[in-house]
Amino acid sequence: MKLLKLLELRLKNWKQFKDYTFTPNGNNAAIYGQNGAGKTVGHYDAILWLLLGIDSQNRSDYKIKTEDENGDPAHHLDHSVEAVLLVGDSELTLKKVYKEKWTAKRSSINAEFDGHETLHYVDTVPVGKREYDAVISGICDRETFKLLTNPHHFMSELKKDARRKMVFDTFGDMTDDEIIASTDDLARLPELLDGKTIEQRKKVIKESQANINKRKIEIPAEITGAESVLPDVTGLVENDLRGQLVMLRGKQKNKNRELARLEAGGEGADKTTKLRTLEAEVLELKNDQKERESDGQDLDIKAHSEALSAATTKVTEFSTVNTETNASVKTLNKEIARLEEEAETLRGEFDQAEDEAFAMKEEPVCPACGQDIPKEDLKAIANKALEEFNKKKAEKLEGIRDRGKELVVEINKNQATIKGYEETLKENKKAWDTAIAKVEAIEKAKAEPAPKVDVPVDPEIEKLNLGIEDLKNEIATIEQDGRSALAVKEQEVKSIDSTIEKHKKDFDKFDQRLKGEVRIEELKTEEKALAGQFEEFQADLFLIEQFVKTKVELLTDKINSEFELARFKLFEVQVNGAINPICEVTYLWSPPSAGQTVQIGMDIIRAFSKKLGIVPMIFVDNAESVTRIIDMPGQVIQLIHSLEDKKLRVVQELEKIKEAV
Repeated sequence: MKLLKLLELRLKNWKQFKDYTFTPNGNNAAIYGQNGAGKTVGHYDAILWLLLGIDSQNRSDYKIKTEDENGDPAHHLDHSVEAVLLVGDSELTLKKVYKEKWTAKRSSINAEFDGHETLHYVDTVPVGKREYDAVISGICDRETFKLLTNPHHFMSELKKDARRKMVFDTFGDMTDDEIIASTDDLARLPELLDGKTIEQRKKVIKESQANINKRKIEIPAEITGAESVLPDVTGLVENDLRGQLVMLRGKQKNKNRELARLEAGGEGADKTTKLRTLEAEVLELKNDQKERESDGQDLDIKAHSEALSAATTKVTEFSTVNTETNASVKTLNKEIARLEEEAETLRGEFDQAEDEAFAMKEEPVCPACGQDIPKEDLKAIANKALEEFNKKKAEKLEGIRDRGKELVVEINKNQATIKGYEETLKENKKAWDTAIAKVEAIEKAKAEPAPKVDVPVDPEIEKLNLGIEDLKNEIATIEQDGRSALAVKEQEVKSIDSTIEKHKKDFDKFDQRLKGEVRIEELKTEEKALAGQFEEFQADLFLIEQFVKTKVELLTDKINSEFELARFKLFEVQVNGAINPICEVTYLWSPPSAGQTVQIGMDIIRAFSKKLGIVPMIFVDNAESVTRIIDMPGQVIQLIHSLEDKKLRVVQELEKIKEAV
């Protein structure tokens, strides 16, 4: 423990003191005097200026010069403070002189004032300011000296944060880990904090609870909304609708086939074929007649005519076959296009149905707080909904597969038929080309027409011509009726398409309703889980509040154990549970009087001196408010207000008296 005592203090031209010496010789002392007599100015202020360059009000630019009778600073005087200190076992003399500088200019014989300067001495040896300050710092640092020499400094001059920092820096803080380890009740706290501070975790919990409350308000509205949009399936039977859709799609297929046949010509095509046959017969009869009319024509001409007739007949037959075959190919291509379009639609429905996943999650996450909803609360409804979903999905996929197989068979059948027609057309084309070439050759071979012979018209020709005229009329009527039949058939197809669409919408209502019911159950489960999570967060908050209470108690007890009279209130727990750091000092937990404030200050100095290992002299201003100074390990100099003492009166060895006036 380093002791620092004042042996002697000498003032020259220091404020109102022209030449003053105070010699306590390291003992306690009491200095009495009226206000303004110089108790503080001539002692504590002088020591502070000598060591730190300030006064008791922490000012560094205050007036220290002696004043004349008019209150003006006296010039041409040296203002000095000198002190003999006992530092441990060694004496140390320090002196500072504040003086004016007067400089005579070349053009003048009179010196002019040129500012001030401060001279420094250590053990009567002049030194620079840096060396002087280093000597003082070696004894005690600036803030510690102010704290340990003035009992009013800690409570009156230091701000709350500075007082608090000084207390914890000197007497030690406690870590959160130390506080948690102090009681088993806080054992779960490190896991709860997970690397965060108390305030950070508390903020997270508060935000999570706010999100839960917000979500709990939203869920009933969402349930009501989901219930309001559930499709009404009253009077609908899902399996009946599925069967009706299968039946209607079969009808749709047949109607489309009939429509394709009408578009290709239908009965009119058959009549046209018959017409071409009759026309060929008429042509053959006319050729026979021409042969009879050519009596006298040589055998070659007759042979040419017969050949021409036969060749012409073949051309007619080939033309008829080509017309009918091309019409059939056109009809089949339209049917194939329709079937392929239906197959493509089915593939899309199949992919969509196959990719459709069960919407309910096995481990849904709460959107409010990000934590998992307990599986046991969701498992029963999830299993039931999944079973129903898989059953309907399998039935739907099976229906699509069956229809797809039918389409493949029909398309393959039609394609095979078309391939056969194409082979027929190819062979017919060769025969056609041969017949045309033969006709052209016969006609070219005819040199001259045979002599005309009057031959009666064959009655069979007249009969055939009448048949041809009737067929032409029938074909015209069929074409007119066909257009009307086509329009009717198209309307029938549209009607079936509309019915299928309506049934499909009704059928889809069951799937939509299932999804809606699953969503409602999810919301109800989430609502229940949120209530449990909120309670868990409440338990976490209680644990944090318990930590706060423990921390306040432990730290307060630890710090206050260092003091006899002073009691520190270092924390203030607010209504919302937050810890507000403060630093209030009381006298044994009661608001102090003026005298008790001095006693608290002395108690604080005593505790800090013990921890810091240095005991300097103490200047107790307003000591008259104290009836008894507590025992101190170092030198105590009391500054006591006394109306009877117009001039300063010094009493040595105050520690033997122990009382003030």
